[in-house]
Amino acid sequence: MAADLLEELLRSRPGLAPVLARSEWHEVQIRYTQIDRDAQGVPHFRTHAYRVDPAAYFYPASTLKIAGAALALEKLSQLDLPGLDQHTPLRIGSAFSGQVAVLHDFSAPGGKPSIAHYLRKLFVVSDNDAYNRLYEFVGQQRLNEALWEKGYRDLRLTHRLSTPFTAEENRHTNPFTFYRDGQVIYQQPPACNAHTWRAPAPILRGKEHWEQGKWVAGPEDFAGRNYMSLEVMQELLKACSSPRRYRPGGALP
Repeated sequence: MAADLLEELLRSRPGLAPVLARSEWHEVQIRYTQIDRDAQGVPHFRTHAYRVDPAAYFYPASTLKIAGAALALEKLSQLDLPGLDQHTPLRIGSAFSGQVAVLHDFSAPGGKPSIAHYLRKLFVVSDNDAYNRLYEFVGQQRLNEALWEKGYRDLRLTHRLSTPFTAEENRHTNPFTFYRDGQVIYQQPPACNAHTWRAPAPILRGKEHWEQGKWVAGPEDFAGRNYMSLEVMQELLKACSSPRRYRPGGALP
């Protein structure tokens, strides 16, 4: 019924006819959720889908940032150290090829970077570097395994955004030092994901692609690139919209 509703709406728009006629070629996927809240403010969801297929590759672009943000906050909570929270100033070191250290952030209050300021930049301007720093704080392996443990299986987050890092460089993440008033509160050593995660077969898209600063003829292979199904994207949004009340399918705590 849900698929019929969306299809009926789509077909009522003549301008979409050429796309719908070749929906498989265009790889069209649509998932729409209506949100109704009861008198207590508890959300109730009614979801409609058109051609949604978790097995079909979908590049998540910036939508994955919400996962990095949520898991960075979760990690701080799990560390549970006196004086350590999202506002604690931090320094980021460099311990592997390609890594860039951070000692100052002049867009932050007092010029001191913090998880809170990275979250602010991530949600206000969708800053890619802010996501990358949260990715480095959580670590590639934990970023994926924590989401899988919560029930979000159809995803693979394997790289920073808008960087030329290799797959090996993306498996390695930077050391962090959190401090306050000259005193170190927490030190996190550099980490490396023990696994290399790729799709089992090539995922070729496009006629040419950007590689090492130039256009290269031929499709790009997305087998090792970030992947998140449309369903997982929306379930994450639903979980974070009311985390204390919505928990189906392994929502975020």
